Amino acid sequence: MRIGSAITILLGLLVGFGYLFSDNMHTRKDLAEANQRIASLLRVRDAIQGQLDDANSEVAALTAQNDELKRQVLLLDGQIKQIQEENLRINNENAKLQTQLDEMKKLNPVIENLVRPLPKSLKLALLVPILPVSLAATFIIYRYNQHHSSRKNNQPKTPKRHVSVKLTEEEMKEIIQMRRKL
Repeated sequence: MRIGSAITILLGLLVGFGYLFSDNMHTRKDLAEANQRIASLLRVRDAIQGQLDDANSEVAALTAQNDELKRQVLLLDGQIKQIQEENLRINNENAKLQTQLDEMKKLNPVIENLVRPLPKSLKLALLVPILPVSLAATFIIYRYNQHHSSRKNNQPKTPKRHVSVKLTEEEMKEIIQMRRKL
């Protein structure tokens, strides 16, 4: 039995080594496939990480752009408020001016009625015939006073009569020019 047992043991060892060797080959194959899958997954992970980094940098750029736009919106809101306040102020001033204009329009006919009856030409037309008469009357009164000054003190004096006409310089110049033409 010794030889048979030794052959059996030898066969058992051979089968065991064969099993181990074949198992080891399958394990190496599985390990190589696993390594290939890991390498493939690492490449995919690196590609995804690259996309994530690109997305993060794009998010940072968009965040900076968003912050800049928010700052511009705040500035524009401030300008809009200033423009609205200026517009309100201008509208208030326009309302005040419109009120003043309405009041002036109400007074305009009154002023025209006051000025209309006395144009310069009418004043001159009235004064030209009156002026010689008033000058003559003044001269007569002056001579009358000189003539009656020799009266006795016991006689009553007649009251002195004075006629005065107020003329502007322009009217006086026009009267003088009219008299020179005559």
